[in-house]
Amino acid sequence: MREILGRVHDDLAAVALATPVSYIDGKPLTVGPVSKDPDAARGHVSGGFAKGYKLHAWASEDGRIPLWALTPLNLAEQTVAAELLCPNLPTHALPAQAVIAADSNYDSAPLHKALARALADTPADARLLTPLRNQGRVKDGKHHPVTLRQMGPGRRELVELWAARPDLARLILKDRTAIERVFSALTCAAGGLGPLPAWVRTLARVRRWVGAKIILYHARLRARKRRAA
Repeated sequence: MREILGRVHDDLAAVALATPVSYIDGKPLTVGPVSKDPDAARGHVSGGFAKGYKLHAWASEDGRIPLWALTPLNLAEQTVAAELLCPNLPTHALPAQAVIAADSNYDSAPLHKALARALADTPADARLLTPLRNQGRVKDGKHHPVTLRQMGPGRRELVELWAARPDLARLILKDRTAIERVFSALTCAAGGLGPLPAWVRTLARVRRWVGAKIILYHARLRARKRRAA
């Protein structure tokens, strides 16, 4: 059943379609603080902490969600991104100079290195674009040469971009909020991904429930595009 649902998702999400601009972000799916769900975990949400799970989604510019993962809420977004994107990115769908935009939570040297390794022997040439974290700790705004060498070429390039063309970086990142519109459409439509029902608990069941909602989202998205055409 999992394989069947995976194939349905890949077809409706058009995983092989070219994705020159994409976004990655996480969406918390909380349960009650006294829930006995053994798989739910406490983690950071906007404005504080909560208990539950998180949907990690890689979304395309046209609203598709080719890749996603469901984890307990306490796992770091950049760690999950490395495990989600790097082994699974459809590199044939990433043209040269593709951009993956994300918020500052994804500014991670290990993530940049993992992405570079995943694309090393492929024609894809994607770059991760994020705001820089903890720049207040960088003396005079300049990284130590050893630090620059250790962070890897991907993040060095990002640091150089923010130093030379911060206006360009901000302009590109303005479109990162597109993933918020994807999450909005995913949750606001009838039958969409709303709050977890009381009977949807444990990681395996929550993952199946979320996967079914994403399939329905893509079916609706395809129907709307056909009707518009």
